[in-house]
Amino acid sequence: MREQIQARIDAMQVPDERSDVEQIWEIVRSWLVISRVVALVLMIILSEFTEEYFLIGISVSAWCIAIGIPVIIAISVFIILGDRSRKSAEEVEPSNVLKRPIMERR
Repeated sequence: MREQIQARIDAMQVPDERSDVEQIWEIVRSWLVISRVVALVLMIILSEFTEEYFLIGISVSAWCIAIGIPVIIAISVFIILGDRSRKSAEEVEPSNVLKRPIMERR
C-alpha cells in the first residue's frame, strides 16, 4: 500500500507536457459541461414549479423550455467548436515533419 501511495506521489512530481492553451481549454470545457448540466436541471425544475404562472399569455414553464433548449444547444456548440479548434491546432503543429523536404542535394 505504501508503495502505491509513493508511486502516485512520484507521478504527481512529473512535469506536465501540455501547453498552457490546452490546460486553459480543459478548465473552460469542464465549466461549460457543468453549466450545461445545471441549465438542464434548472430548466426541468423551473418548468415543473411554474406551470400555473403566465407571462404574456404563455405559461412560464413553456418560456423555461423555449429559452433553456437554445441555451443548452449553444453551450454544446461552444464545446464542439473548442474541441475542433484544439484538434486542428494539434494537427497543424507536428514538430518532426518538414514542409518542403530536400529530396536530393546538388
